[in-house]
Amino acid sequence: MACHTSNMGVMALELFDPMAVEVTNTSGIVGGESYPKFSVIEYEFPERTTVMFKPGVKLPPCKLTWYDGQQYPPKRAVCRVKSERRAA
Repeated sequence: MACHTSNMGVMALELFDPMAVEVTNTSGIVGGESYPKFSVIEYEFPERTTVMFKPGVKLPPCKLTWYDGQQYPPKRAVCRVKSERRAA
């Protein structure tokens, strides 16, 4: 489902060609023929120059960690984001 739910962030940050992709956790293939019940996948993107929205803008390297199927980010990461939103 990542292709549908992550589209907005991928397009906005122009995350098209990862340098590396690593599955860090997964339930594996279910019953020998189905997608995994859960997975955690890390993508690393290089520095890139925008071409879509503001052509020529340099964007820094980016690491994206995708959590799927009742796998969640560590609580410390979620709590940090919530506290930053309250402070704004």
